[in-house]
Amino acid sequence: MTIQNGARLSRRRLLVTAAAALGVTAFPSPFIRRASAQDAFPSRDLNVIIPTSQGGVVDRVGRAVAPFWSKNLGVNIEFDYINGASGEIAYQTLVDRRDADGHNLLLGNVGNEMVMYATRDTAFDFPGDVTYIARTDIDDSAIFVRNESPFQTIEDLVEEGQTRALNVGTARLPHPASIGVLALGEATGAQFNIVPYGGGNPMMVAALSGETDCTTSAFSLPAQTPDQYRYLGVFSTENRFSALMGNAPSVNEVFGTDIPDLPSARGIAIQTSVLEEQADRVEILLEALRSTYDDPGFRADWEKTGAPWEIAQFGDQAAIMAYANDMRLMAENYRSLLTSG
Repeated sequence: MTIQNGARLSRRRLLVTAAAALGVTAFPSPFIRRASAQDAFPSRDLNVIIPTSQGGVVDRVGRAVAPFWSKNLGVNIEFDYINGASGEIAYQTLVDRRDADGHNLLLGNVGNEMVMYATRDTAFDFPGDVTYIARTDIDDSAIFVRNESPFQTIEDLVEEGQTRALNVGTARLPHPASIGVLALGEATGAQFNIVPYGGGNPMMVAALSGETDCTTSAFSLPAQTPDQYRYLGVFSTENRFSALMGNAPSVNEVFGTDIPDLPSARGIAIQTSVLEEQADRVEILLEALRSTYDDPGFRADWEKTGAPWEIAQFGDQAAIMAYANDMRLMAENYRSLLTSG
């Protein structure tokens, strides 16, 4: 198995204007009045790097959050899509090519990118150069199959994997769900060949066509078309979203394993120097983002993305940094398997 390292820089810009997106008249918010007493922050539009292609999960989260966050801050939010090297190029761009003044951020797949960091010799340091300040959402990693699959349970899948190697589709090799499958194989003796498809959309196409024996990803992807897929198990001590997953069991519960919880979460990153030297600006950003989740219109916009509302859970810096460090440690434990082949 290899991680494709084609350093392809694809940059497209999306300008989100709060007044136009929400159909309201722009007028000062409490966040802007507070900022006026603190060097008028933000004084220009925010630029948010997304380390994946336009149209993916992170992009959809950004599009849902941006109009409300933008309204609260009183400035527009501009996205840059910088895809390549499993997110490494995007993070390096934030560190090397963006002013460290609070106006430049990154919205990423934190688990995926911590796996990338743990398995690559990157030029940037975490958390020395870049750190996370907030979580936008979180959902659990699961194994699922198309409805026509012969596998009815996770036990069926593992039993077959003990007799032959099964192809397991995934969006990217650096992903919490990939670690879960590797850990399951190690614990049960099942043989899993992880096949990265380079994104959620091609992965779901392969899952539906039967090109792979099963698929592993964040559960929210198949939840968008629940009549086409069947969940077999979840990499979580307790299935927090059981009602949305057909009561799929915890993998640990079925096999008596102790695989750590492996959720997938999106988060906001910033240069560490901003957090250390301009903490007041970070607090303004966070206060405005936190208030987004209380806006009555936010749920409707979130649900338009197809993702379950239940995963839209704001998390503070402590929550997202604890998650990031857990994912990094897990990836370091499975580094040899994640980089083999």
